[in-house]
Amino acid sequence: MFTSGMRESVNDRIQLSGLSSATFRDVLTFYYNGDDSVITHDTVEELLHASGLLQLTCLQTRCEAYYANHFVPENAIGIWKLATCHGCMQLQQLSKKFILNNFTAVSQEAEFLTLEADMLVELLNDSDLKISSEDIVCLAAIKWIKHDLTGRSQHLEVIVSSLCLNLLSPNCFSNLVAFAKFTCASCSSLLQDCLERCHLSRLQQGTSEVTSGRCCRNYEEMLVVLGVHKATKMLPSVHAYSFYLCQWFKLDPLPFDPGVGYATCVKDSTIYISGISLRKGYMLKYDGNDNYWIEVSEMPDQRRYHEMVVLDNFVYAVGGCNKRDGAFSVINRYSIAEDCWKSVGHLQMGVYSASATAIGDIIFVFGGRAHGSIRRHEIQAYNTNTNVATVISSFASPVTESRALSVGCEAFVALTNGTVLKVSEDGNIYSHATIANFDRYNFGFVKKMNSIMVVGGETRYPSGCGSGHFVDLIQIDLDSGKTFVMKDHMFASASAVCCCMVILHRTAFPKMIQPHL
Repeated sequence: MFTSGMRESVNDRIQLSGLSSATFRDVLTFYYNGDDSVITHDTVEELLHASGLLQLTCLQTRCEAYYANHFVPENAIGIWKLATCHGCMQLQQLSKKFILNNFTAVSQEAEFLTLEADMLVELLNDSDLKISSEDIVCLAAIKWIKHDLTGRSQHLEVIVSSLCLNLLSPNCFSNLVAFAKFTCASCSSLLQDCLERCHLSRLQQGTSEVTSGRCCRNYEEMLVVLGVHKATKMLPSVHAYSFYLCQWFKLDPLPFDPGVGYATCVKDSTIYISGISLRKGYMLKYDGNDNYWIEVSEMPDQRRYHEMVVLDNFVYAVGGCNKRDGAFSVINRYSIAEDCWKSVGHLQMGVYSASATAIGDIIFVFGGRAHGSIRRHEIQAYNTNTNVATVISSFASPVTESRALSVGCEAFVALTNGTVLKVSEDGNIYSHATIANFDRYNFGFVKKMNSIMVVGGETRYPSGCGSGHFVDLIQIDLDSGKTFVMKDHMFASASAVCCCMVILHRTAFPKMIQPHL
């Protein structure tokens, strides 16, 4: 500009449009002093704009790195749009990947409603969209259209073609059909006819098969089982089941035999497992993105037959026992961020072989066995804010080896006799479902979409030709309590002792050659 004979080479004063004096001062500070402390939450957007205007690649790289280290659901859409506008390809890719990996949280933010139609469709069409249920995608898309119904209803057809219609729950699919009818003035009759035919087919045949829209995505909430029965011991193999493909996959095996009475929990796509193996306490972490187990800080107390519960960024170890100390009352908390344990409180009574789950900030512990193997019927509630535990209610009879999970403000507890109870926050107990001819322990208990599942289990009284291990999956409706045996099943030697549901990238794992049952 100054040396090529252009007009600026002879002017005494040059106006740089689009830059404030404060931003230009920060540019000079960065460029001459190498001081990137000028890049802050308040300045980064203007500095990114300035780096493009002045062709300062180094400053642009630092701005992109700042954004990449500060992704949260609230700002991810804005950063993606900004990176697209300025042609920052690396930041564009990183921000889109963050949105895909955190779509459920991002779609709840106000910025999601500001997306342009082509950007929304780009997200919905991506096979690596990471969600636990296709319902989340459908509901987010409908919310986006409703935000500007007049201007956006024209995009309904292309949005529907981006959804995996066959994976929608019956209620969500019905809502989509009703919404399409409501906006029929703006969408084609072809779309109307397609959705209505699919809806009728689902009602008549009781099937989720739909011939239009996408088939499936790479990410799926899969059933993970830890361990394989082998004679008198447990092999440390890990497998995951795809409900979409009705196929088992092999995951990275545990680095050693987990022993008996181990506990698991899930935070995002990370599985934690703890227990005692060969007289040594351990805590393992599995990263679903890398398909790899690593050993992290072990619990300060060696325990088995305990429970682990995730709250925020902490894992709580509750109950359990060992031969030396008996039943534990002390509650230990593991900090995911700091990789360290801390004792934070005590139960009213030490128990093992209990079940536990969290509602809000309260961890509920159901029954269990106390010192001397005495079976307990109390429901203990531990407040993670005050670190105080109280007994809030009791079952009619002692409860041991149960399984528990929470849905909203309620806990569901599955007993070894097939009774499924519903427990409210204040400790009131209600009967929810009864599984006929059920007498099992070491079964799994997980939530899948709008239902809960009882997975496999063992019996102490196997039939003459049976192995004592069950492979069936029993689904329980959350609303009605109706139960039915699913078409899906575990492979013959799979362990359901500590199974869990985890969102995994299915295509990253080898398929298992499943033996005939």
